[in-house]
Amino acid sequence: MRIPFLSLFTAMFSLSLAAAPAELRVGVFDTRLSGGQGVGGKIALAALEKAGYEARALGDFSPLTLAQFDVLWLTDMHHPGAQPEGWRQRLVAFIEAGGGVLQTWHHHTLGQVGQGVRRVYDSRQMKIKEGNPALEGMTDFQASYKDHIVEAVGPQGKVWVENEFGDAVVVGGSLGKGKVVSTGLALATVRNRPRGAELDLVKRCISWLAPATPLAERLA
Repeated sequence: MRIPFLSLFTAMFSLSLAAAPAELRVGVFDTRLSGGQGVGGKIALAALEKAGYEARALGDFSPLTLAQFDVLWLTDMHHPGAQPEGWRQRLVAFIEAGGGVLQTWHHHTLGQVGQGVRRVYDSRQMKIKEGNPALEGMTDFQASYKDHIVEAVGPQGKVWVENEFGDAVVVGGSLGKGKVVSTGLALATVRNRPRGAELDLVKRCISWLAPATPLAERLA
């Protein structure tokens, strides 16, 4: 059977999109590497690698470390441990130059977009807000963990997902040439790993966070 050129092109384009995760350099911040407080990055790393991403752990926010990655996942970062002075500013600079950051569960940085402020217990129902291309086609879901953290939405943030009470749980926004997704969902903790709808959410977030700015320009 003869395949129309347009259909063949569409199929090839779809295959190229499916291979895209392997092209991203994803760094998972591991608090155990830096002597900080949190569950570490082992669960997040395993989930990303299984999904086809090139993922590695990092334990500091120095410029030479940040330059190795396109997207960072900061998970359960109660306290980042021993870090170079001005690490928060360096993290913001990484984003403003075009990098992407996903912060999940406990997080206390990047309040310009979203920051965890209040824990909600025994609540799992999550509602997708309409009008966000990054979550297009995704339906409401039940969080796998028994509780979550509500977001304070910053001036650069837009609510992506709410809980059953109308509180913001996933927030996304831009900083300079880069992007941030901030969520209080427990997506990679000792008792929980991303799967089902939550793994889909992680993959969608990382895809949205993928830099549009060339690496050479970001490094400059």
